[in-house]
Amino acid sequence: MIFESSAQFVKSVFHVNDSDSKATPFSPPFLFVVLVITWATWRFWKFTLKPALNPGDPKEYPYWIPVLGQAPKFMKDSQGLFSEAREYFGNTREPFAITIMGQLIYVITNPEDLQTLYKSTSTLTFDGFIKDFFKKEGVTSEAVEIMFTKQAKRQKKVVAHAGEDFFKQQLQPGGHLQPLFATIQAKISDCIQLDSLSPKTVVSTTESSKTISLLEFCHAVLVKPVSTAVFGNVLYEVEPKLSEIFRKFDDNSWKMNYELPRLVAPDVYAAKDEIRAAMLRYIKLPSETRQDAAWIIHALEDELRSAGISEEDIASFFFGPFWTINGNAYKHLFWVLSYILFDPQLHATIKEEVLPAVAAGMVGLDSRLESCPHLIALYQEVLRVTTSSVTVRDVLSDTKMGKVTLRKGAKAFAPTRQLHFDSLVFGDHSEDFDAGRFLRNKELSKSGSFRPFGGGITHCPGRWLAMKEILVCVALVITRFEVELVGGQDFPKIDTKMLALGVLPPVKGEDVLVTLRKK
Repeated sequence: MIFESSAQFVKSVFHVNDSDSKATPFSPPFLFVVLVITWATWRFWKFTLKPALNPGDPKEYPYWIPVLGQAPKFMKDSQGLFSEAREYFGNTREPFAITIMGQLIYVITNPEDLQTLYKSTSTLTFDGFIKDFFKKEGVTSEAVEIMFTKQAKRQKKVVAHAGEDFFKQQLQPGGHLQPLFATIQAKISDCIQLDSLSPKTVVSTTESSKTISLLEFCHAVLVKPVSTAVFGNVLYEVEPKLSEIFRKFDDNSWKMNYELPRLVAPDVYAAKDEIRAAMLRYIKLPSETRQDAAWIIHALEDELRSAGISEEDIASFFFGPFWTINGNAYKHLFWVLSYILFDPQLHATIKEEVLPAVAAGMVGLDSRLESCPHLIALYQEVLRVTTSSVTVRDVLSDTKMGKVTLRKGAKAFAPTRQLHFDSLVFGDHSEDFDAGRFLRNKELSKSGSFRPFGGGITHCPGRWLAMKEILVCVALVITRFEVELVGGQDFPKIDTKMLALGVLPPVKGEDVLVTLRKK
């Protein structure tokens, strides 16, 4: 019936009768009829018959063009697509499926299902994502193969998985974290001085004040201090403009996330190449010139060299840690300071709370700030509102998740932003920013719906370092200066449409102008 009516419709539109069709079987109208019938058959099978025959599979969000699937919507606004599909299925929060360029992707938006995703380590793997990430960095296929097959000399694991453990040893509380943060804190403190501000940060100057770009300021007080603390001071001797190059890369990194070719996105690849070249010059330096690098850099380099990885591939690999330690923190700081400065009452509350902690000195400042309830609640709410991380897994074999089964060969996505705005968890006004939300309900920070740093084996090990960096920066800024907004500004818009791997940036061109005065 469907096919018959489709053919009749096309014939009526193009005025094609049966005798014409028989006489010219390859005429455009006839071929168009065949195409329409084929398409109608595919769509009936894909979204009607197949789901009826496989009720245990996640339902797939319909699309019109085979293979292409939801790719255009995904590239235009990935979070909008996830929300649209979730609402299409009645907001049941059962896993659903989308297709992007022929790849079937299951989207997980239920915290209970997320626990299954984290625990199913034998059937849902992260290795494919890591391999692709290494290759995006520029690591050769041969080197990636070595990392995932050769045993590390320090552990009974392959080199790649040993590297994951090194990050945990360096960045989790205890062990190597505190010495690293002490170095970072000292460098940050030196940057947050009126006379030490980066020239790129300052918009105008008077005898007693400086007006700054808040976004540039946040970038300046975090990227270089953290990079030199991790890789050693010599990194910026190798490439003095590394912060500027990284900013060019980071502003355009979404193009690499979408895997746009170099021809279409030369800016992001050119910046990446410059950073990799700087890393190669860094790696080639005598080891004694890099003794002030963090423990993890020495541990990773030793393992990679022992595995037979070339210096070129080590340089490409190090691009990854450089990106991850710098790509989110400065944006998060920008949003925390923005919310403070646009709310005078919040500004006064936070300032009053952190003053005693700062007055007690720099030693132990991070620990004292972690005991400031209003500051911590603000930090958490900003994470909830501005984070757009995605947990990714490859489905190695059929995996039961709630009432449905994830099928082998697909991918599973868990976009945390879909959890962070669940009104059943965060209240009727979950779409709004509320600095006191986590203060009034301290259980929210433990909720399975609050996942700014992911979870399971891929729970971001840098979450403690990131928090310490942000809290110290905020406390020093609002206690060392009289901070005022330049008048007539609107709150910057969050770029929610961008496919980001962490904290979302402001919409391009949006910034906050702030005047700093010495106390």
